[in-house]
Amino acid sequence: MGGDRSISNLDAAIELRNASGSLLESSSPLDSTSAKIVRNLTPGNYFLAVTKSASYGWLGSYSITIDAPPAAISVVTTFGSSLATSEDGRQASFSVTLQTQPTSDVNIPLSSSNTGEGTLSASNLLFTAANWKVPQLVTITGVADESIDSDASYMVKFGLAISSDPEYSGLAHPDLPIVNLDIDSPGYLFSVDYHIGTINRARFSGLQPEVIVDLKSLYGPAFRARQIAIDEVDEKVYWVMTDNATSTAIQRANLDGSNIETLVSVPYQAGGYRGITLDLAGGKVYWIDNASQNGKIQRANLDGSNVENVYLSSGSSFWAMSLALDTAA
Repeated sequence: MGGDRSISNLDAAIELRNASGSLLESSSPLDSTSAKIVRNLTPGNYFLAVTKSASYGWLGSYSITIDAPPAAISVVTTFGSSLATSEDGRQASFSVTLQTQPTSDVNIPLSSSNTGEGTLSASNLLFTAANWKVPQLVTITGVADESIDSDASYMVKFGLAISSDPEYSGLAHPDLPIVNLDIDSPGYLFSVDYHIGTINRARFSGLQPEVIVDLKSLYGPAFRARQIAIDEVDEKVYWVMTDNATSTAIQRANLDGSNIETLVSVPYQAGGYRGITLDLAGGKVYWIDNASQNGKIQRANLDGSNVENVYLSSGSSFWAMSLALDTAA
């Protein structure tokens, strides 16, 4: 006695797993007619599993279709989407790969829209069926024009791809915008990195800061700076230094970090020195001393001589952090 077994109630689900079997993504739509996963994958081995989505609906046939991504040029910048060079030779970079394996060689021309602002390390990139997914690095170097002209914009231009592969022949990629920072404007921005223990400076145009004093390298891993003050007349930078354990000090150096001098130093107590500021007309450096039992504000000549108290607290609750002077009044 026979019967009709051509029943179909399949409610399929699919699972995408990596080479170790870990689930990356799954799909089980309510309509049960098609399950779909859209995902960009890095090169490697993957597994696609088909199963039922519930305890009911496991009988029937199915088919699988895998769509390859279209041919494309992939560009990744080193520091996010914004690229900047500078007139002191600061560089930016980006890498290029192909999205799919070509059937023949692919040549991508490159050029700078203004070689007076920036130059490229390569004028073309060649991709083959063997190296199409290996990133090729391109470095952009800023060029100095020795004039105060503010920051300048230019482009890394991508020419149309040259290839006998019809998928890549004539393929375009958008040009990359670049800014070349002007360093000819006068002035520096000084800063302290307390955790790293450095005194830094940078041009006003926005360049990455340079380290002019590295306290940890000079004195040990516990030493760090707190506040700084600038003497523009004698071209000195002053700062408060401490290791939070043994000593606290007032130091100064030339604006490029050379010729470091310790002006005042005392054994460390909770708080230490803080809040340095300068009276250039009066030739004085002021700071807060939280290192003694009763906090105080002190001053000395700019070379550290003739230390004197300006303010003495009446109790141990004094805990000041910064100073400002009104020399006019």
